[in-house]
Amino acid sequence: MTPRERFLACCRFEPVDRIPLRELSVYGQAIDRWLTEGLPADVNIGDFYHGSEYFGFDHWDYVPVRLEMCPGFEHVVLEEDEDTILCIGVDGVKRRASKKGISHGHSPNMDQYIDFPLKTRSDFEALKPRYNPRSQARYPEWWDEHVRVWSKRDYPLSMPLSGGFGFFPDLRIHRGKAALRPFLLAPKVWNNHADFQIPIREKTLHMVDVVVVKVPLAD
Repeated sequence: MTPRERFLACCRFEPVDRIPLRELSVYGQAIDRWLTEGLPADVNIGDFYHGSEYFGFDHWDYVPVRLEMCPGFEHVVLEEDEDTILCIGVDGVKRRASKKGISHGHSPNMDQYIDFPLKTRSDFEALKPRYNPRSQARYPEWWDEHVRVWSKRDYPLSMPLSGGFGFFPDLRIHRGKAALRPFLLAPKVWNNHADFQIPIREKTLHMVDVVVVKVPLAD
């Protein structure tokens, strides 16, 4: 069975040759340990998000549609010493990050979130232009070529959700978990989110037969 056939059969509770095998990611620190335990240094283990031939994970792909703020904030470094860096990221969040233990681009430490760009309703209105669903920058270059390749694929194709796990983390990033309740209860917030998400998904799903929208629900 191809990875796509296998995945769809599992979603439909049909017989398969084996269950689909995939993994989200691996910490760089884990790769370093594997190298000391015998992993050859000259093999391509893949990025895990798209599968790994070496480890036997199924091929998987994602529609590279940008669902984050576009454009984002300017990245600004406010302070930096030997151990940490204080900055405002492209998401507008002020954070302090540890510089220790970074390997293959991965940090083993969670950032300290200090301040957020969304505090008032006027802040919310100011952020809305950064979520223009019709911005050309949200779609990859040579879109038609991507669609042509995907039409002949034998692997699952996924469309991401905002914030990685839906709307709540996306809003949490802007405002902070403790101060979310008033915003989550406001219909205008949800309506604005729908106005942003629906046009992007309609355009994408009209052109591409996405197998799954982040979670295995539909062909």
